[in-house]
Parts: sequence; structure tokens; C-alpha cells
Amino acid sequence: MHLVYVDEVKYAPPRQPYHWLCALAFPERSVQFIDETLSAIAMKYFGTAVLNANNEFHGNEIVHGKGPYKGAPIAGRLALYKQLLDAIDETEGVGRIAIRIDPAKMVATKHENIAFMFLVEKVRDHMKKERSLALLIADHDKEIADDNVASLNSYKARGTDFSFGRAIDRIVDTVHHTRSDHSRLLQLADIYVYTLAMVAGDCKAYFCSEVAAHARGFARSVHIALRYPSRI
Repeated sequence: MHLVYVDEVKYAPPRQPYHWLCALAFPERSVQFIDETLSAIAMKYFGTAVLNANNEFHGNEIVHGKGPYKGAPIAGRLALYKQLLDAIDETEGVGRIAIRIDPAKMVATKHENIAFMFLVEKVRDHMKKERSLALLIADHDKEIADDNVASLNSYKARGTDFSFGRAIDRIVDTVHHTRSDHSRLLQLADIYVYTLAMVAGDCKAYFCSEVAAHARGFARSVHIALRYPSRI
């Protein structure tokens, strides 16, 4: 069994020209390791491992010094961000799944639904390769939560849309939506998708350039996902 944590960066032109939907797929054997790793990072940075809204790992807030990171030195925030990327890299067997949609080039109006369908297909393919099953856990967004649940139910019953749709036979139950401040692993998915979206830009600013250089040096080739966001 894999626990697959899903988060997004929304299409918001001209600042964000793409819609990103990404996931981290943790095999059962690695879930406790990554959970303990993130608790240790929280303890080091915040002085407590107890989850609350004031100690959430959130990419946008860390990068721009907002929320609980307001007034924190940039060096400390950058070090924290790199530790979170390292946590992904050091987790055995983690799958990285990234979907990037360009709504400006699409006729379909519901690009979020298309992105979700592509992600479900990628999760299914990864589970087939791993000979495993997946449970999807996503950030709670009331605008799309019901659509995601309905879509997954339809895909499991009839397969995905379009001419080359496929059977979705390795994702169990439904999409479980929860608040990001209730899950460290969901917060790590936020870091992952935010990194991809950030590095896909011009990335000339100090924080972005440092993150890009760090990510591209990963032993397990996170840079592959950065360059080719439709691949695992």
C-alpha cells in the first residue's frame, strides 16, 4: 500500500502561467520514517513537534517570510526549505508525480478536472509498476473536493476519459481531503509542488536560485521531475 499525498499550485496568470497538480507516493515501509523526520525538523525549527496552524510547513510562506515565518531571517528559512527537500530525497521508495497544465492552450474550461484525471492515471501507472495499491490524500479545497471524489468514483467504475483512457484499478476507496495544518505529509506535498512551480519560472531571485541548485543536486534525481513535470 502507498499513501499518496496530493497538492496543487493554481493557475493565476501572469504570475503563475500553469496549473500544477503533484503528489508524493509513500510506500507503507517508509511512512513512519518520513513522519518522524518531519516531526524532528519541526521540533528543531519551532521547538515543538505538535501540529498547529502556527507551525505549518508551507512553501509560499517560507519563501516569502509570511505567516509563522514573518520576520525570520532568510538564511534560516532557506535552510529549513532545503531540509524539507532533503526529507523527500532521503525517503526510500518515494514516488514523485507531477502534472503541469497550460489552461491558456486548452478548450476545456475545467482544467482542474483534467489535471486530476491525468494525475490519477499517473498514480495508477506507478502503482502497477510497484505492484501496490494507493490511497489518495489531498488538501481540502471546497471548490474542487466534491468534483475530485465524483471523478475518481467515475474513473474507477468506467475508466478515464478521452480515446486513450485507462482502467483505474489500483486506487482504493475515495479521495480523502484534509486540512494541510493537520498533516505533515500533506505539507511536504505542498513543498514539492511549490518547488516545481517556482523553479519552472525565471528563478533569478536568490531564494529560488538556491532552491533550484539544491534540488538539482539530489541523489535520486528530483531534477528529472523539475524538467519533465509529467513524469514520476
